[in-house]
Amino acid sequence: MKRVSTNPVRNVLRVLTLAGLAAFSPAALAAPPTGPTANPVAASSNEYMAHWMVTTWTNKVGNRDLQAQIDLTGTSILRDSVLFYESSFGNFPYAGPHLSDSPTYMAAHLAKVGRDIAAKIPDPNFSGYVCIDYETWQPNWSRTPNSRSNGAPDARDFDFKDDWEQHLLLNKPQVLRGLTGAARDRAMEVTYNQAAQKFYLDTLREGKRLRPKAKWGFYGFPYGEYYTFLPAYVNKWRNVNDNEMGWMFDAVDVIFPRVYSVFVTVEDRLPTPGRYENTPAANARYIRDNTLEAVRVSRGKPVMPFLYFRYHPNVGRDMEGKWVSDLVIRQAIEIPKQAGAKGVMIWDCIESEQQFIDLRRIVATQVAPKMNAIAVLPGSNPNSNRLASGASRDASVKVSSTAAPVVVKPKLASVPNQ
Repeated sequence: MKRVSTNPVRNVLRVLTLAGLAAFSPAALAAPPTGPTANPVAASSNEYMAHWMVTTWTNKVGNRDLQAQIDLTGTSILRDSVLFYESSFGNFPYAGPHLSDSPTYMAAHLAKVGRDIAAKIPDPNFSGYVCIDYETWQPNWSRTPNSRSNGAPDARDFDFKDDWEQHLLLNKPQVLRGLTGAARDRAMEVTYNQAAQKFYLDTLREGKRLRPKAKWGFYGFPYGEYYTFLPAYVNKWRNVNDNEMGWMFDAVDVIFPRVYSVFVTVEDRLPTPGRYENTPAANARYIRDNTLEAVRVSRGKPVMPFLYFRYHPNVGRDMEGKWVSDLVIRQAIEIPKQAGAKGVMIWDCIESEQQFIDLRRIVATQVAPKMNAIAVLPGSNPNSNRLASGASRDASVKVSSTAAPVVVKPKLASVPNQ
C-alpha cells in the first residue's frame, strides 16, 4: 500500500498489480457469474476483530505520531499490529532482485532487518501481527512490469526484466548460453523467480527467527482482481495464485489481501460510462470474491484483508484520496467476515492535521460502531459474545451470486518510459 504516491507511473503500475485492468468487449459483461461467488461459502468465524495498521508520515506533521492520538478505547479495534514499509525494513533493492542476488547484499540486508525489528518491536515475545510491505517489483516474472530505461543497474526505474537479463549476461552467462527464443525467456523467468523468492523468504525467515511468536505476512497477496465475474480473468488470477505463489502462502503465518476502493461506488444512479464507477452490488462482490480467494489459498491460516477508507488513486484525480461513503465502509467491514476472514486491518497514512481530524472522526462515528456490532472476541461463541448487540442489517452488504454487476470499464492510461 505504501504512502500514496503522486507519481503517475507508480500509480499506474500499482493499479495494474491490484486490479488487472485490461480492455474487454461489452458482450463480456453479460457472461454468467464465475469465480468464488458462483458457489458462495457460508463462513462462520470464531473470531473477528479489527487491527490498527495506520501510520503517520511524521516529518510532514512536525514529527508527531498522530495515529497514536486516536483513541480506540472501548472499540473492537486492536493496537496489536506492526507494518514495515519497504523503505524501513532492510535494504530493499528498489531496482530489482538482481541487486539482492548476492550473499554480500543479503548479509547487509538481513543485518538491517534485525536492527529495524529491534527498533520497532523491542519486545522479543511480541505475539501480534507483522506485515511486510514490499511493492516496487513483484516476486514473480508474470506480474513484473518492464519499461525500457537507460538508467544504471541500481537506478530506481522500471526496467526490471531488462536489468535481470543484463545481470545474467554479466554475472551468470552460463544460464543463457546457447539459448534463444522461448527457451531463453523461460530461463530468465525461472532464475528471476528463484532470486525474487529467495529475497522474500530469507527476509521472512529472519523476521520469524527474531520474533517467533509474531504472525508474519506480506501485504497484498494474493493479488487482487476486480473482474471476478469474467471467466478469463478468474482463470488467470487463480492460475497465478495456484502455480506461482504457493511458496509464499506456505511460508507466511497470515494472509493480507487488500480490498481497497478502486472504483467509486455510486448509490443514487447508474455508473457513468468511461469512469471508474460501480454499483453497491458490484463493490460488494469485489470485496467478497477477493476475500474468498484469499481464504481458498490460505492453507487454513488467518485471512486479514487490508481496508482503506479513502479512494485509491485508480479512481482519478477528482476522487483520489477522498473518503468513501458510509455504505462502502460498512461493506468493507462486514463482507470479509461473511467470506471467512478472521478480521480486518485498518490502514491509512496520516500526512496532515486535517487527515488526522477526519480519520479520528470517521473511526469514532462510523468505523468503530460498525465493527463493534459484529466483532467476535477470540475463543467466544460467534453468535452470542459480540462486543455489542447485533445491529440491524440491510441488503446493501449482501452479495448476489446470480447476476454480474453493472460496470463500465474505462481505458487505462499507457505507462510511459522513464
